[in-house]
Amino acid sequence: IGGTWITLKGTGFINSHLTVCMFGTKEARGYNYISESLVKCFSPPSDVLQSVPVQISFNGRQFAEALPRFEYVADWTIVRVAPQISHELGGSLVRVKGNFFRDASALACKFGDMVVAREESTDADGVVTVEGAIYVSETEMLCRVP
Repeated sequence: IGGTWITLKGTGFINSHLTVCMFGTKEARGYNYISESLVKCFSPPSDVLQSVPVQISFNGRQFAEALPRFEYVADWTIVRVAPQISHELGGSLVRVKGNFFRDASALACKFGDMVVAREESTDADGVVTVEGAIYVSETEMLCRVP
């Protein structure tokens, strides 16, 4: 678990050979200075699923904590997709069964080269409707065929 590039946004970042990104008590595997307001850090491996603070230093001594925390999560897997065939016009729902799915605003499904993103809307009564990629549980999600 680990090996993810994250982007830290802030102000006053400097390009220094002393730059260190920390994930909890572990030093990042690498970093990439982009600008005075952007730095990317490569998360180190972790043996456990956990949430850790992310900190950055440009002098190796003084650290600033980034928010939110970084969360190590299990890699998701797909076990079954049904139905496996859909109408050419699209619009039907495909049920995806698997493990370790997570509810996230960036949730998406991919059909060939077409990506179907999660779309949320709220009507006048405050009722939220989710379309596109729909999280059901850690073991199930629904995808609308484009």
